[in-house]
Amino acid sequence: MAHKYGHAIHLAVPFFYLKSHALLMECGDPRGVWGRSFLPIRPELLQAIRKKQLSVFTCHLPMDTSRPISTGGAIMEALEAQAMQPFWREGNGHVGMICRVKETDTPCLIDRLTSIFAIPCVDFEGNSERRFSALPSFPAAGMWSTECVKRKRWAPMRNLM
Repeated sequence: MAHKYGHAIHLAVPFFYLKSHALLMECGDPRGVWGRSFLPIRPELLQAIRKKQLSVFTCHLPMDTSRPISTGGAIMEALEAQAMQPFWREGNGHVGMICRVKETDTPCLIDRLTSIFAIPCVDFEGNSERRFSALPSFPAAGMWSTECVKRKRWAPMRNLM
């Protein structure tokens, strides 16, 4: 089963599952119920995997850098974006991609993303009226985003500003 848009992408071959995350990550809603972060696999699910004799392989970075099956690739597909310039080289590829999109502004992009990905809320700072036709696709949160800024891996973004 392949899931078009989502964090847990499953590519199923008989009795084999390839996933980005082995664990459930519950983000929650900062305006309501907070998430519990990474949750352990429930014992009954582990038992079901054993009972059905399934093989499960999880890997994060190779899936982040593989455009056809990565979260970034799914975001690009959902936005009908074209790849322009990769950034943040890791392992066998790049985690980030500067993309060309149909010209838009921030409120329209937020509406589109919240609709496509069922995002409960967005925290935005800056000029929301400015129109743009390129943006970074960088599926990361927390430490990864901070590390990217520290290492100045946003260099390709300077050309967009």
